[in-house]
Amino acid sequence: MAQKGFISLELKMEGVGGHSSQPPLETNIGILAKAVTKLEAAQFPYKIHPAVRSQYRYMGPELPEEQQPLYAAVAFGKDDEITPMEEKFIDVMSQNQVTRAMLHTTIAVSMFNAGVKDNVLPPAATAVVNFRPMPGDTPEVIIQHVKDAIQDDRITVRDISASTPATNIAEVGNDAYNMLEKTIRQIWGNDLMVSPFFVIGGPIPNIFRQEILLRMSIPSRHCNWRIPKNLKAFTG
Repeated sequence: MAQKGFISLELKMEGVGGHSSQPPLETNIGILAKAVTKLEAAQFPYKIHPAVRSQYRYMGPELPEEQQPLYAAVAFGKDDEITPMEEKFIDVMSQNQVTRAMLHTTIAVSMFNAGVKDNVLPPAATAVVNFRPMPGDTPEVIIQHVKDAIQDDRITVRDISASTPATNIAEVGNDAYNMLEKTIRQIWGNDLMVSPFFVIGGPIPNIFRQEILLRMSIPSRHCNWRIPKNLKAFTG
């Protein structure tokens, strides 16, 4: 029903290289490493997105009974306030990396490049940090967050990705959703739990989005739905 976005930023430190026998007080690698450490310590705050509330409105009743009050507080809570029960929900969900990713824009240092020889100090060091933005966290917001976190003007920050914003929230409970739910149950049975979901990663939905839109524009008698043969490759 909703999906987080995608943006990758390059952090780069350029300075004077040299020989390892006479290192400066700070190396380019060391300066960049400190910046990355500061950034990882400056995580985006947790929040309960409306898509998460909708998800637990459907899933909550099917989950362990002892946690029902917790899920109900989230499902029917207000977006402009956080109750003690919702704070407890955030505390519980933040202990798991999958559910934690549903609560905030994530920061993942995925690439680091510097140096070609063990006795040479490289004149530059780069790191790539991947973010999966929550709705509202634009590239401008994320870049400013990075700069505020590292507090070092020697390091340049630039967007190296075809950044994708988080999607809007798809409406649930309408005719289209009800038809989809009915179809799923007709195929898999009524014992199956059908629920909207807040997607924390994006490859498969992005790949299929354009094809789905194209198929929807073609009269049904001409539509030939297919699943690509290399589906597994999409998940990397």
